[in-house]
Amino acid sequence: MSSTPLSEYPRPRLVRERYLCLNGSWLCGFSRGERPESWQEVLVPYPVGSALSGVTRVLQPGETLWYKRSFLLPEDYLGGRLLLHLDGVDEQARVYLNGMPAGEHQGAYSGFTLDITELCLAGENLLELQVTDSTGASGAGRGKQSLSPGGIWYSPMSGIWKTVWLEPVPRRYIQDISVLPLPEQGAVAVTVRSANPSPVRVVAAGQVGIGNANRPILIKLPQFRLWTPEDPALYPITAKLSYDTVTSYFAMRTLEVKKGTDGVARFYLNGQPRFVTGVLDQGVWPDSLYTPPDDGSMVRDIEMAKALGFDTLRKHAKTEPERWYYHCDRLGMMVWQDIPNGGSRYSPLLQYLPLAADLKIRDSAYRLFSRGSEQSRELYRQECREIVEQLDFYPSVVTWVLFNEGWGQFDALRAEELARELDPTRPVDHASGWYDQGGGDYRSRHVYFRPYRHRRDRLGRAVVLSEFGGYSLSEPGKKLFSYRRFENPAALLEGFRRLMQRQIAPAVKKGLAGMVYTQLTDVEKEKNGLVTAGRGEFKLPPEQVRGILRGIMPK
Repeated sequence: MSSTPLSEYPRPRLVRERYLCLNGSWLCGFSRGERPESWQEVLVPYPVGSALSGVTRVLQPGETLWYKRSFLLPEDYLGGRLLLHLDGVDEQARVYLNGMPAGEHQGAYSGFTLDITELCLAGENLLELQVTDSTGASGAGRGKQSLSPGGIWYSPMSGIWKTVWLEPVPRRYIQDISVLPLPEQGAVAVTVRSANPSPVRVVAAGQVGIGNANRPILIKLPQFRLWTPEDPALYPITAKLSYDTVTSYFAMRTLEVKKGTDGVARFYLNGQPRFVTGVLDQGVWPDSLYTPPDDGSMVRDIEMAKALGFDTLRKHAKTEPERWYYHCDRLGMMVWQDIPNGGSRYSPLLQYLPLAADLKIRDSAYRLFSRGSEQSRELYRQECREIVEQLDFYPSVVTWVLFNEGWGQFDALRAEELARELDPTRPVDHASGWYDQGGGDYRSRHVYFRPYRHRRDRLGRAVVLSEFGGYSLSEPGKKLFSYRRFENPAALLEGFRRLMQRQIAPAVKKGLAGMVYTQLTDVEKEKNGLVTAGRGEFKLPPEQVRGILRGIMPK
C-alpha cells in the first residue's frame, strides 16, 4: 500500500496543474474532553473503524475524534488563494489551522472547501480536525452504517474517509464548470462559475467560445458522437479566466422519461428508449469499509458490472469519490445516485411490513418516519443540495434517488422540487421501494418475497423494479443474510435464469422500464452478491449472466 493512498487528482471535473495531496500518515486520538491524552498513527483517507486505517476502534456517540498532521507549504503556493478540500468527513468536522478555527461542516456524504489563505504560514503548518459522529443519534445522513451491524446494516465508520488536499489558485479563479449538451442544436453550453464576473475563454472539443463568467457560452460542434454505455465518447474542455486555467470534459447525451407511441412511459437516452439493466452497488470493501482501497478498485467494480451485462449501477445509500463517477463516464456505466438516508431509529413495522403488503402512508407523519426533528430534516435538505451540486456535472449520473424504503423519508414531493430546482435535466425517483407519494418520474417498486406482477402506473409514470433478487449460495454452519439461498452454483444460476425469464421478461413485454438486481457484491453478512466481498471471484459465469440479461431485452 502506498504511503500516500488515493493520491490521484481527486476532482476530474475541474483540473489544475498544482495540488498537494494530504493523504497518508496522520495522528489521531479519542477524547470525551477537550484534547486526547494519547495519539496513534492513522492512514488517511481510510476511515477510523477500518483495518486499512490502522485504527479499528469504533467512535462512539459522545466521543470526539481528533486528527492532526503538519505539512510544508511549497514556496510557489504563496501569492494567491489557498483552498483546503475535505472530500468526505463523517459526520461533523471542525477544522483548525495553526491553532485557529478554519471552518466547520456537517454531513458525511458531501465534501467541503475552506479558504485558508489568511491562516496559512510560509513553511510548516499544523492542520487539525475535531470530529464527532453520532451514527444516527443526530438524525444526519448515515446510509447503511449501524453501531449494531447485521443483515442489510453494515459496520460504522468515522472521520476522514475521502481525500484531503490543498490547492493554490489565483486571486480571481474559476470555482466550477457546468456543461449543458445540446445535441439537437449541434452545440454545447458551457458556464464557467466564478466570484468575479470576468471574461473567459473556453475551448470545447477544439472549438473556441468567448464570453463572461456565470453566463452560458454556446459553442457549436461540427461533429460529435453521442455518449452511450456502448460508446462513452468524452470531449475535452479548457477554460481560462484571467490567470487561472483549468481542464475538464463533457459528453453529448440527453435524458428523459416520456411516453412512447404505445402510451407507456420509459427511460430515453439520446431520444431512444432504453431498458435500464441495473445492479445495486453498496460500495463497501472488507478492509476499508466505505473508502475504495485504491483507484484501481473503483475501476474493477465498474468493469465487473459491465462484464456481467449491466449498464447501470444504483449507488445505494452512499456517495463515492469523484474519480469513481469519472471512471463511470469514461467506461460507459450509467448511475442512479441515492441521497443517503438519515433520521432517528427506524420503525421495524415501517421497514418490513411493506415486503408483504402495500401500505399507503403520507410522509408528512414526521415522527412515524423517524424525522421528528426539524434539525434532522434540514440536514437532509443541506446534504441533498450539496450532493447534487457536486455530482450533477458527471454525465454518467442519470437519476437521483431521494428516499429508499421509507428510511427517514419526509416530504418527498418537496424534496423532488428541490432536486429539480438544482438539476432540471435528470429524472427523479422520489420514493424507491414503498411509501410512494405520487411524484417522481418512476413508480419504483421493491419485490423480494413474492413473484413480481407487472402493472402500469395509474399516474402514467414509468414503472421500474428498483430492487429484487438477492439470491445467494448457502454456506453451511454460517449465519448469513439473503432473500433466497441455493445449494450450489448450478442451482444459483438456474434460479437466476428462472427469475429473469419467468418474471422479468414478461414484465418487459408489458412495459417495465428498468430493473435493479440485488446486488453486485457481498457485504459483511449480506451474502447475496454476484461477486464475493473481496472481489476475488464471480459466483456465476459472467458470460452466462450476460446471455440471460440479453434474453430479456425489449425486441
